[in-house]
Amino acid sequence: MNKIFLFFMALSFSYGVQAQKMNESAAKELVFKNIQKIGMSEKDLSASFVSNAYSNEGTDMVYLNQEHKGLRILNQMKVFAFKNGNVISNSGSFFADLNKLTNNATGVPALGVAAAIGYAFNEAKIPAPASLKSPEATNNPRKNSFGKMPGVSEEVTSELLWAPVVDAGGSATAVRLAWQIQVAPSNSADWWLMQVDAVNGKIISKIN
Repeated sequence: MNKIFLFFMALSFSYGVQAQKMNESAAKELVFKNIQKIGMSEKDLSASFVSNAYSNEGTDMVYLNQEHKGLRILNQMKVFAFKNGNVISNSGSFFADLNKLTNNATGVPALGVAAAIGYAFNEAKIPAPASLKSPEATNNPRKNSFGKMPGVSEEVTSELLWAPVVDAGGSATAVRLAWQIQVAPSNSADWWLMQVDAVNGKIISKIN
């Protein structure tokens, strides 16, 4: 799943270098006009946000990220290409019936962000911070920054989201409410995005 996500991100970057940005309303309007061909429902469309959209040499690209209770679902993305207003490419997938997959009915974490950062530091084998400064907003409205701390080379960031739990065959068996914590230990080349369960503090997955 992570390889697919990284492929989409690389594709977005390579085509977006000289592309013209498209606003979210125009991007969603393109999807809505093609909704039957795409095979999405209006409910699916309303439960998503545009993570990227641009026009390049006559082709319009739209990247939709699925969300649930206002929080994005990690790596759940659909990517569309349009030509003259008509869809010519449709890839990716969304989860169906999320209420049966999720572990939290409200989207409110039982575990605080400070505890989640502590679990992430422990997983990275560096001492957890004794205290945290007040979080600051970032360029991403879904993410907060706690700045640099002892033991890390980059700022520590947090984002509340939904993280799929994947079995050995690569299939998602559940979707857990999680804190995604960025940790870059100063004693290694690792740069982790760790998904910490927002209910019990377990590490669901991590991306380096």
